[in-house]
Amino acid sequence: MGFLEGRAMVAQVALAFSCVALTVVPFLGIDLVPSTDLPQHLGQMRLFERAWNDPASGLTIQWGTPYWLVYAVVAVAWVALPPLAAAWAAALGLLVLQTVSIQILGTGLGRPLAARALATAFVFNQLFYWGFLNFQFGWLPFVAWFLVSRRRPGEGEAAWKEPVIFAGLAVVLYLSHALWFALAVAWLPLEAWLSGRRREELGRRLVGLAPVALAAAGWFIQVRSSSFATGAEWGLQQFSRIDLRSIVLGALGGVRHPVELIVVIAALLWIALALVAHRREPWLGCDRYLATLTLVFVVLYAVLPDKYVNTIRFSSRWLPYLFITALLAVGRPPLGKIGRAAVAGLLLVALVATTAVAWRGFEETELAGFSEALTALPDSPRRVLGLNYLEESRYLWVRPFRQKFAWAQVAKRGELSFSFGYFATSLVVYDDLDRVVWTRNLDNYPELLQATDFEHFDFVLVGGGPDAHARMSRFPELAAVTSGGLWRLYQAAAGGAPEQP
Repeated sequence: MGFLEGRAMVAQVALAFSCVALTVVPFLGIDLVPSTDLPQHLGQMRLFERAWNDPASGLTIQWGTPYWLVYAVVAVAWVALPPLAAAWAAALGLLVLQTVSIQILGTGLGRPLAARALATAFVFNQLFYWGFLNFQFGWLPFVAWFLVSRRRPGEGEAAWKEPVIFAGLAVVLYLSHALWFALAVAWLPLEAWLSGRRREELGRRLVGLAPVALAAAGWFIQVRSSSFATGAEWGLQQFSRIDLRSIVLGALGGVRHPVELIVVIAALLWIALALVAHRREPWLGCDRYLATLTLVFVVLYAVLPDKYVNTIRFSSRWLPYLFITALLAVGRPPLGKIGRAAVAGLLLVALVATTAVAWRGFEETELAGFSEALTALPDSPRRVLGLNYLEESRYLWVRPFRQKFAWAQVAKRGELSFSFGYFATSLVVYDDLDRVVWTRNLDNYPELLQATDFEHFDFVLVGGGPDAHARMSRFPELAAVTSGGLWRLYQAAAGGAPEQP
């Protein structure tokens, strides 16, 4: 290894270590990660244990659903740590893997170091804050698919090797997330066109993934015909998607702070300056594979609906990866080596520092009383009702209060008024969805609450201001267990009574 090669390797390792270290920083000051659906994902671990240990539990493990491979990461933390610590570690692990994937992609394609640092800022995106862990995880095998698809079979390589490689990767992608699998299938002919690949090579790859594609098609037909599916919904029209606010909320959309706007504008300027500086070069100085993938993300963001088959953020979920691939695709902007490093580094540090402060402030002020309520909840309650009357957070853009009651199941077992077990695509599902005899959608619309709903619960975990808790005090069926703070625990008078038919 030459001196220059050694220096380059040291620089890449140092960059990767620094980016991972910065990713960890916001986690150090908190106990509960502000990721909306995170506790529901950990609740799947509780349901998995019950289904595995008790065949008569009324639960089914769906090994064929294309969304469960992320739980392999979650399960490692679940087995090794206490429940709440496991959730913290699983969320951190997934974000670190996202950061590492950017370094692997940049290293594999020889992309500029500063661009990799700036791209790392986009792992703190709306997908993480909403808790779309399955979709986030799907990016990881897609990166592997993207890199492996560029390989050329070695001379004398057995013809069966190519189909086997892509069959294995296709299985991993399918079990990670159906949308990433669909994109991977579409990418193969694009890659073949870009690389001038022979038809027989493409054919062998398609043969390898064909059985998985047939299984995916069967699964989609089944889900599409179920009550779980919804049609296309357009909340944000196409021309509204080029609005800067929409782009910022889609690409980042985490903390309520101008730093997100600054990072997005800086990234757009970075890309524009690089394109202008390399305008006389082929592909404007871009890596043509990453540039093409970026254009695919642009199309997906522009044309897909906002919700489809009960999948929300259907179009905007591609925006973080659009920025990541665009930053890695372009050449170096004309800022000088030190200038590029300073700009990328300062932007990443600023976003991380702002994120750390926001997370800490959210936990200390907007989760006031939550830890006390969770501690007061006894082990293995029959069922816990979650009611959230809190609206927007002053720290975060997403709806961070929506699934907070699910931490009760993670920490203390029992069942919930709403669970991912009611989703037909989850890893673990309830066999009988008619078991919900209380008012539905209370997790979204607590104002629908009826006094008779308390008959089916032992405890009620309520998030709200003084008016919300004053309303709770007027129900004779409830007795306050904790007081003070935005979050309080109540015990239902019917708690422990036999379940109503």
